Amino acid sequence: MLTGATSLLAISEWANDAPQAVPAALGGTLDVLTARHPVSDEATLRRILAQLDVGEKTNEITCFQPLLETVAGLADAVITSDALHTQREHAVYLIGRSVHYIVIAKGNQKKLRKQLKALLWKVVPLQDRTRTTGHGRSEIRHIKVCTVNNLHFPGARQAIRLKRRRVHRKSGKVTLHTVYAVTDLTAEQAPPPNSRH
Repeated sequence: MLTGATSLLAISEWANDAPQAVPAALGGTLDVLTARHPVSDEATLRRILAQLDVGEKTNEITCFQPLLETVAGLADAVITSDALHTQREHAVYLIGRSVHYIVIAKGNQKKLRKQLKALLWKVVPLQDRTRTTGHGRSEIRHIKVCTVNNLHFPGARQAIRLKRRRVHRKSGKVTLHTVYAVTDLTAEQAPPPNSRH
């Protein structure tokens, strides 16, 4: 996972917030009691395949390819990343190495995010609904996944929309958040969550 996080806690929070398609596509075992793919344990999250120091006069974006060049045998692996690495050049590079991706679309990819937001989500069936509590809040997540073939992002085959509704227990404050993601995995390679039950 390329998350840009600086601590194990931040990485685990990122992984916990990722759509269920992420741990599922990574081979996460379905928990039959919760019908969820739990976040990897701490030992798995601590496993570092490669590390690269980002210099002061550069940023993580320019280090993406040099870092992954140091890792052999990535063919058919799935790379997940935060929005910083949602770069067309990164997708082209991964596809060229036969590596799959799941990336978040935020403000750094305005056109892609606009395309994802404009999809006809109202007619896409709900694939997963989960309710969790922890970290002083309760949360309900709705996930929808649809096949796409016209997004302006290299290799994109599925679009993902995750809607979160969080209630902070102490304050009662309700926050709503929508996350969009894309993957080059086809529906056959990474089927929507409810088709796995």
